[in-house]
Amino acid sequence: MAGNQYSETKRYLDAGAVGVIAPLINTAEEAQELIRSVKYPPIGERGVGYGRSHGYGFDFENYMEKANDETFVCVQIEHIKAVNNLDAIFSTKGINAAFIGPYDLSASMGITAQFDHPDYINAVDTILNKCIEHGIIPGIHVVKPDPDEVKQKIEKGFKMIAYSLDITMIGASCREGLAEIKKITKL
Repeated sequence: MAGNQYSETKRYLDAGAVGVIAPLINTAEEAQELIRSVKYPPIGERGVGYGRSHGYGFDFENYMEKANDETFVCVQIEHIKAVNNLDAIFSTKGINAAFIGPYDLSASMGITAQFDHPDYINAVDTILNKCIEHGIIPGIHVVKPDPDEVKQKIEKGFKMIAYSLDITMIGASCREGLAEIKKITKL
């Protein structure tokens, strides 16, 4: 999702998405707004109408019976403000997972991309530990295509990992290939 607006969230879910990952959730109020737009009454206030999510009404009863329990809700923790509000955010009923955006989080701390900085490491550990404490699935984005880093994150306790970006993987592969070609041709 691009944001945390009711109309946008509802549109994706009505179109058939089985969950949402909402960016920049920094407060309990923002988490509650997300749940309000994702869950049907009595948990939230998502409007009920025919859509693709339930076969345009042909699977309506079955869908409605399971939707609140089965719709996946993930908040992105991408700002130090969120780290300071984790207990309040994670106490919001209906959140299944929290996903760390490392570049945005480090930038909000004034240490952009300094992933070995003690303050960043402490923030990540705090998020992971609060996820475990609240029964929230912990997730993180490993941006560089580095399987060893993914292994480290899994060993640390992360259960949901985004692995790199397509352009990053393509770029890394091209650079490695060109470096080999340069060795052979002595360019």
